[in-house]
Amino acid sequence: MNKINKKQTAFLDAYFALNLNACQAYKNVYGITDDNVAAAAASRLLTNVKIQAEITNRQAVIASKFEITRDNMITNIIKLMDSCITEGQDGCGIIKDRTNWAKALDMLNKMGGLYQSKLDITSTGEQVKINLNLAPAADPDVENYINNTNE
Repeated sequence: MNKINKKQTAFLDAYFALNLNACQAYKNVYGITDDNVAAAAASRLLTNVKIQAEITNRQAVIASKFEITRDNMITNIIKLMDSCITEGQDGCGIIKDRTNWAKALDMLNKMGGLYQSKLDITSTGEQVKINLNLAPAADPDVENYINNTNE
């Protein structure tokens, strides 16, 4: 497969630099001032198979740089929770930022499956009954953190 040319490479560089704004990228690279002309030309350029392949390659590179895993998220949430706690005079932790600590705990609980729920809705004509059953299903990492902080 042939590579894309210099102008196309410049267009893609501008396209990604401008948060995927194809019209503005085309105007910048090709010197077009009319929005309608630039939009139509950019649209045609984006349907080019070589351009699409290069976009896919660049997106894969970007995604690999910002790989977010469940373990990374749990680690970062725990770090956030720890940063909200200061050591008291008796060696016990004191929560200094309750709002962010509570938000972090909520995220950790959701990731640990503590908010798995079953929603039952029944109707008897005039009445609607909604029953929300919360079922704990703790993640081992979350359970380990909770057990270690309660000692």
